[in-house]
Amino acid sequence: VGDNPLADEKLIAKMQTVFYRTNTIVAPEFNESLGNPIIFPFRYRTELMRLSGDTGGKKIIYTHMGDVTKIQAPPTVLFDIDTVDDIYKL
Repeated sequence: VGDNPLADEKLIAKMQTVFYRTNTIVAPEFNESLGNPIIFPFRYRTELMRLSGDTGGKKIIYTHMGDVTKIQAPPTVLFDIDTVDDIYKL
């Protein structure tokens, strides 16, 4: 994701490994909060394509919690850039 520049190669590789093993939605988590990036299996394509506006994939995650594999991640998964102030925080 473009607004989460702190998602590193190690996290993404771990997520890919879990995804290939489980074929579930894979989401990083820190202190019980979900972050980004998130990997969705192809079966969620139609639901993802129906999202509009500022609605993100977390809507789909909360609808299908039984098909989510959470992996522990560093706190940086919770940081994204939405404003100019966020850039300065980075």
